[in-house]
Amino acid sequence: MLLGQAIILGILQGLTEFLPISSSGHLIIIRELFQWVDHGLSFDAFLHLGTLLAVVVYFRKELKDIFLGICTKNIKTIKYRRLGYFLLIASVPAALAGVLFEPFIETSFRSVNIVAVSLIVWAVVMLIAEEYSRKVSKEKGGLEDITILQSIAVGFWQILALIPGTSRSGITMTGSLFTGMNREVAVRFSFLLSIPIIAGAGLFSLIDLIQSTNVLFDWQFAVVGLVSSAISGYIAIALMLKLVRMWGFKPFAVYRIILALALLFFL
Repeated sequence: MLLGQAIILGILQGLTEFLPISSSGHLIIIRELFQWVDHGLSFDAFLHLGTLLAVVVYFRKELKDIFLGICTKNIKTIKYRRLGYFLLIASVPAALAGVLFEPFIETSFRSVNIVAVSLIVWAVVMLIAEEYSRKVSKEKGGLEDITILQSIAVGFWQILALIPGTSRSGITMTGSLFTGMNREVAVRFSFLLSIPIIAGAGLFSLIDLIQSTNVLFDWQFAVVGLVSSAISGYIAIALMLKLVRMWGFKPFAVYRIILALALLFFL
């Protein structure tokens, strides 16, 4: 691997992990365009650690409130205790589906055509969800007002993220909008919900790395990938929240459709 590849892949992972445009889809596209080979479990693990670092740093205040809510009986943090439990509950469906179906999906669904179709389909659904949320959501609601039924529903929506081109952040935001959350709460809940999933993916990659005795590990590229994915991930979170407040999800839906059409016509 070249150092430039490590930087590009780190930036791409950080941006597409949190923007609703599909990280797996973009990684497939990069490989098709430049004929890059798989860079290994060790590199993937460090990319996940970078994006995990980004979301933990950005939402450190909310995570502190959740931690205090779970560990103490302070009445001021009881709503955040509930939020912490709801995030764990919402992570269960996708975690189980990943264990059961991800190996099959990885070998059977990783094609440019599937990515393109997924990009278009879920862009349209995202716009429908945004319009629905605009009509039914309470604009003043916050993370602490999310219910267990909303959390469970979003958890099942997250299963669809296993299909390349769907986007984990995009599908959880879409599901959140359909449950009646307003746009900003949907985005924030999606980002917090990414923490267990990203941590789990990174952990499994590290376990596979430890169990693989013939893996060559290059610390330089791993650290470069981690840093670039952390920085770009942090920027992507801030950018997403700002753009959603200003313009909603339309810019991302349009980007997905344009990208999908380009894939179908040129690849």
